[in-house]
Amino acid sequence: GTGGGVSTFDGVTWTTYRTAERLAGNSVNAIAIDGDGHKWFGTQDSGVSEFDGANWTTYTTVDGLAALDVYAIDVDGEGHLWFGTRAGVSTFDGDTWTTYTTADGLADNWINAIAIDGDGHKWFGTGAGVTEFDGDTWTTYTVADGLVTYYVDAIAADGEGHLWFGTDGGVSEFDGVSWTSYTQADGLADNWVKAIAIDAQGHTLFGTDGGLSEFDGVSWTTYATADGVVHNWVTAIAIDAQDHK
Repeated sequence: GTGGGVSTFDGVTWTTYRTAERLAGNSVNAIAIDGDGHKWFGTQDSGVSEFDGANWTTYTTVDGLAALDVYAIDVDGEGHLWFGTRAGVSTFDGDTWTTYTTADGLADNWINAIAIDGDGHKWFGTGAGVTEFDGDTWTTYTVADGLVTYYVDAIAADGEGHLWFGTDGGVSEFDGVSWTSYTQADGLADNWVKAIAIDAQGHTLFGTDGGLSEFDGVSWTTYATADGVVHNWVTAIAIDAQDHK
């Protein structure tokens, strides 16, 4: 089809890439940029595509990807790519693919979100809690530990080493020892949190089904369509080098 794909904007010109330009699939769920400036696109049903600015390379289950549906991508400090799929997590070091599943220690094989903290630990959000992998040991956290609900849709690590988890029932913060949860009763726009980002001031931004909420550690501010947000259903947030959201 002619719909979907990926668009890039250099400040002047828009360019769109689709399957005709060798993108694996036009429905794109996740994007990441590695240390070499290569762009990685996780698609629905078609695998992951890498674009180095000139050439496209697609990886599928034939290469070692756990599944063709890719919902999350992150890059670790060693330049390894981590892909969250519906059948586990796959990591790619440029040569070799490795996949991890519930048999290794994941809470669930369907991965909604990935984040890598300052210590290089990988965090995977699933429908059955969040799993941390330190390179050797797998640890899963659930409602019994302090997570507000089991379904984790977004993860971010702040500058103090705290992890933030967006769920379908609010936000949970984990400082490595203690858990704190926030819901609409505290000032969150909506309890279903789809995206999280941390700005240069250390403020945490949450994309929800009811608008964009910002938390500075004390006060909550929500932005919705009345403030200029195009739609109250906010599913992705990014912050550029000028701290523009």
